[in-house]
Amino acid sequence: MSSFGNDESPPPLWGLVLAGGESRRMGLDKGQLAYVGEPQAIRAWCMLDAVCLRAFVSVRPGQATAEPYLQLPSIVDEDQSAKGPAAGLLAAWARYDGIAWLVLATDMPFVDDSMLRELMDERDPGAIATAFRGRDGKPEPLCAIWEPHAHDALLSRARNGNRSLRGLLEESRICCVEPPDASKLASVNTPEDHARISAALGGGSVPQGR
Repeated sequence: MSSFGNDESPPPLWGLVLAGGESRRMGLDKGQLAYVGEPQAIRAWCMLDAVCLRAFVSVRPGQATAEPYLQLPSIVDEDQSAKGPAAGLLAAWARYDGIAWLVLATDMPFVDDSMLRELMDERDPGAIATAFRGRDGKPEPLCAIWEPHAHDALLSRARNGNRSLRGLLEESRICCVEPPDASKLASVNTPEDHARISAALGGGSVPQGR
C-alpha cells in the first residue's frame, strides 16, 4: 500500500530495536532477558536485520558498552531533553536523516518475522506511520514503521514535553493494519510477565548475577 508514484521510491527502511527504557517495574534491563536461550535484544535485532536493509538497537548512554548491546550496532540517545521511545526515534533520525524506521520494542517477545513482513507489505510511505491496531483498538507505536516526515512533528511535541508516540499517531494520518493476532503485541513489564511469557515461548532466563 503506497501513495508514492511509480517514479518515486519510498525512503529506505531500516530497523530499530527500542531498548533504552529504564525498566523500573521489571527491575532489570528487558533487553537482557532471555527467551528460548537468547537475550531479547539480540532476538529482536536479528529479526529486523533479516527484513530491513540495516538494523540498529537504540540505547541509553552506558548501555552500548554492556552485554548484549556490545555485540550489536547501536544508536545512543545522547540528548536528554527527550525520554523513552520518542528519544530513541529522534536520536536515530539525528544520526541518519531521511530514513524510515521499522521499530520494535525490546519488550515484545511474541512479535515474529511474519508480523514484521506483513507490516512492511502494508506500508504507506505517504502516511506518517504504518502501525498495527492493538487489542484496545488503538494504534501500536512500538511495532510500527515511522516515516521520516514524522520527525518534525515528533521533535516539536518532545520539546513541548509531549513524548507520546501513540498520541502523535492518533492525531495524524496513519496506515493502521489489523494484526493476524493482536495478542502477539503483548509487552513484558514485570517479573511475572516474564515468567509467563518465557513459559509460553518454551523457556527463558534472567541474566546471571541479577
